[in-house]
Amino acid sequence: MSLAASILLLVAAPIAAPPQADGVDALRLGEWHMLGPLPKSSVTGLKSPSVLAGKMQAGVPYTNLAETHEGPENMRLPWTQPDVAAFLTKQDADAINPRSRLGLDTGKIEIAKLLPLVQAAPEYSKNATAYLYVPVYANAMSTTPVQCGAEGKVSLWWNGKPLISQKRTSQFSASSFPLKLDVVPGLNHLLVEVQSNTVGWSFEMQSLRRIDNPRIHRAIDLGVQYLLDRQAIDGSWPTFQGYPNGVSALAIYTLVKSGVSPRHESVLKGLEHLRQKRGAHTYVVALELMAYHAGADPQDRELIEELAEDLVDWQMPNGLWAYGQGSGGWSGDLSNAQYAALGLRAAAASGAKGSHPMGSKPQVK
Repeated sequence: MSLAASILLLVAAPIAAPPQADGVDALRLGEWHMLGPLPKSSVTGLKSPSVLAGKMQAGVPYTNLAETHEGPENMRLPWTQPDVAAFLTKQDADAINPRSRLGLDTGKIEIAKLLPLVQAAPEYSKNATAYLYVPVYANAMSTTPVQCGAEGKVSLWWNGKPLISQKRTSQFSASSFPLKLDVVPGLNHLLVEVQSNTVGWSFEMQSLRRIDNPRIHRAIDLGVQYLLDRQAIDGSWPTFQGYPNGVSALAIYTLVKSGVSPRHESVLKGLEHLRQKRGAHTYVVALELMAYHAGADPQDRELIEELAEDLVDWQMPNGLWAYGQGSGGWSGDLSNAQYAALGLRAAAASGAKGSHPMGSKPQVK
């Protein structure tokens, strides 16, 4: 149920980032410099930027920016200074809910859109390497936690010290590469190498900080509106293949837990759709129970009892659950067991007693 789980995690229960690191507001990025595209085969010599990164010293200007390097077809390429700030401003304007940038937040730097040579000849972005350099200014000494990610293979140096080496990833995520940067007062140096791949060619870094309440509420409001806009006329939401009712039940639960009234037209229509046909899978039955409990409609009490009994009946001798009735000798898994437990908890909170006809199963508690 990956789609359903994503809705629940992203809309119903936003999780704040770790506490803001000391000194994050005292950090400032300077002007970006970029070099590329360089053929991958040309960055192995003694004059490659990765070797020259060893000459970086905190507090001392980075002299490599005056040198040229061998690009495609024997061209000598200088470091350029693309207007990254303008690019990111446009990126924010196109985003539904842009993340404000503080400290070491870089935004998503899409390399192919910023290198002049690649803009003129896009074919040069294939099997290529680019280097990104930015000075970082600090008011005080600190150890600053950040998260880094890239589309492509990435290496990173901080004040000449390699912190990431040839790590491959297809996208940025908040857990891609957690780092702690030893920041010194004054001038610091960040150098990044990114090798392109078939997915993309980008780099991003984020400071760890608290998410302020207005942004949390805005994210929830946007998620709620998204769900309301996508409800079908029969009260359902698009079905996840093989699990009818699953997405609809989770959407109802999410709406109520996000502050929508159980008496809202969308919730009432959704519950009426669920009542037309009971689910036949552990995931779906559990989600239906969560939706009925959230809806708090007295007419569903008997149905809640029956669904709870289904889950109790489907529990396996080892305590786990499979996908539903008739596991075919399978011993179940923790994913189904987790949803079953959530469903039974909702049933118990709704007042269900729950028992097995033969008396061999435990009651819902």
